Amino acid sequence: MIPSLPGYGFSERAHRPGLGHVEAAQIFLNLMKRLGHEQFYVQGGDWGSLIGSNIAALYPKNAVAYHSNMCLSMHPRSQIRVFLAALCPSLFMHQDDIPKIFPLSKHYSNVIEESGYLHLQATKPDTVGVAVSNSPSGLAAYILEKFSTWTKGDWKTKENGGLIPYYQLDDLLDNLMIYWITNSFTSSARFYSEGFNHKELAWGMDKVPVRVPTGCFATNEEYGAQSEFQIRDKFPNVLSYTRASKGGHFAAFEVPDALATDVVKFFNLVLQKQEKEPSAKQP
Repeated sequence: MIPSLPGYGFSERAHRPGLGHVEAAQIFLNLMKRLGHEQFYVQGGDWGSLIGSNIAALYPKNAVAYHSNMCLSMHPRSQIRVFLAALCPSLFMHQDDIPKIFPLSKHYSNVIEESGYLHLQATKPDTVGVAVSNSPSGLAAYILEKFSTWTKGDWKTKENGGLIPYYQLDDLLDNLMIYWITNSFTSSARFYSEGFNHKELAWGMDKVPVRVPTGCFATNEEYGAQSEFQIRDKFPNVLSYTRASKGGHFAAFEVPDALATDVVKFFNLVLQKQEKEPSAKQP
């Protein structure tokens, strides 16, 4: 099952305030149960990575295992780890991870540059929503810019943002049209304001570990990249960590075959472990 988030595309939008990523985890758990699945696997990227990790952390009896193409930890110790590693990165992390994160000044500058949309949508979702929802060209510019810079950082200086011929124009337009014909941009932006307010942050999910078996698919160009070394406080049970040679933030769009192969490989690994441990839960 591949659900869309509340307020996105053809999914119903929230009717009252309070629907953040923790509540979304509860909604998807209830959905799986209504479909007859008491136990299941979880996979996600972007918002799906956060909601998926919430499901795995809060409902480990239901989530058998968790896989993500954006394993991300905001645990306080994770932040300390990366600053300590800056003294001598090679002592702490895989060689291939070092250029993704260091020098820290460059890494954090890029994160700040690319996360302006998040601050805007988290604080003024209706303002940007009115502007973008009433302009086809505005919607296209706002969304396609992310497909450029989040696919490969240096594409921002290329003509047409480097999008063509890497992406098919029809595929990009399909994505835009889902927002346009459903008039769902504003409700999707509100999900950010619900996810990054004081009430939602008070849950303290950054400090709640995901103890179920975890698999990570780390693309080479993820702008918010973290190393395996960093995520251990949030994900102490990482069974598989794949460093992909290609792909950026939109892994399912960019490298679907590689991602699907890694997902299947990881879940088969979980099954093999369960067969060796009869007491382990079965999906």
